[in-house]
Amino acid sequence: MHLGLGKGSLAALLLAAVPACGGGATGGVGGSSTATSGAESSGVGGSGGASSTAGTGGSATSASAGASGTGGGASGTGGGAPQGEPFVYVGGYGNQIHIFHLDVGDGSLTPVGSPVDAGTNPSFLAVDPAHHTLFAVNEDGAGKGAVASFHLDANTGSLGFLSRVSSQGDGPAHVSTDKTGGFAFVANYGGGTVAVLPIGPGGVLGEAIDVHDHGGGSANPHQTIVSPANDFAFVPNKGLSTVTRYAFNAATGKLTSATTLDVAGGAGPRHLDFSPTSKHAYLINENDSTIDALSYDAAAGKLTSIQTISTLPPGFQGNNTGAEIQVASSGKFVYASNRGDDSIAIFSVGPDGKLALVGHQSTMGQAPRHFQIEASGELLLVANQSSNNVVTFRIDAATGSLTPTGKSVTVQSASYVGVVYLGP
Repeated sequence: MHLGLGKGSLAALLLAAVPACGGGATGGVGGSSTATSGAESSGVGGSGGASSTAGTGGSATSASAGASGTGGGASGTGGGAPQGEPFVYVGGYGNQIHIFHLDVGDGSLTPVGSPVDAGTNPSFLAVDPAHHTLFAVNEDGAGKGAVASFHLDANTGSLGFLSRVSSQGDGPAHVSTDKTGGFAFVANYGGGTVAVLPIGPGGVLGEAIDVHDHGGGSANPHQTIVSPANDFAFVPNKGLSTVTRYAFNAATGKLTSATTLDVAGGAGPRHLDFSPTSKHAYLINENDSTIDALSYDAAAGKLTSIQTISTLPPGFQGNNTGAEIQVASSGKFVYASNRGDDSIAIFSVGPDGKLALVGHQSTMGQAPRHFQIEASGELLLVANQSSNNVVTFRIDAATGSLTPTGKSVTVQSASYVGVVYLGP
């Protein structure tokens, strides 16, 4: 597949409609609110809590291991020993965020308090760089799309509601922050917009200061991620088969000078992650279950394709969609999730940034929408949306392979799992 850096506006592109990712209709935008009492704080929750269950057996298939890559990074395989206690936050479809304490030694997850009322469909979460505030999308339509913020208690891991503002579009599917923690980005899958929200003192969100329409509901922007230097922002548009690049002003929060990276029609770019060296990035395409390995010119903010590789096992027959992608902090391995094959594809990274298949590990569930490598690099946690479970796997730092720990928890419609180290 060929990718090239195109010029001109997104309006000139063909708008290819694709099926929605699980939420969001069309409509306007919602209002805002801030906390004035204990409402929506930790411990507030209803039924449907998480329960601990023992994992079942799993299998991994092996292929040739490619050359090793470069080092660096802050989280993932080879990330060193993080400080504090590891807490796990699970979002999904419903109205709750579930909190667990993670035992890195055996991979077990212990519930912390009751699930937290987080509003409609907190399907994707993010944490600021200082680990003081957690952000959650409210993936809703009919003008009700929103982003909420919660205070993270450093001692207990509990959440306290802070604020909620409009996402400026329907079906917000992704939230992230810039490297300073001064701004939050939200990608509205259903509404086709991307918005920048200022993060005020104490983690309180302000109304959007910048909104960009990528071409209406069929554009399906699925993520906003800033460059390692915090000077560019990238938005994969699943419906357009493009990646929009903006210049990002970290002082004002404004996104300007949009250009587009064109992906082969119908590929459905979903999520992007950078290597720890900042020399490469990796883009997972949802519709055709591929990864584009990209070289990155940091000065120009330019991505250039160097390889396209399937996320599926050789000979796979059936329906599949790609979902999440993450680069290990060692830079040696890239992981990607398959919904259909229900596996994590494992790739080694060569000196030139190209990928070689290591193998596939069953996720011990169905529809692995999201996963995360915790900061010590010892464990990978998977959120299986259709089977309602979160499963932990041990990472072999030398080979990149995954082994089930036998530990899992039940969470209804789990669509996001994140690990945050907290402490005084």
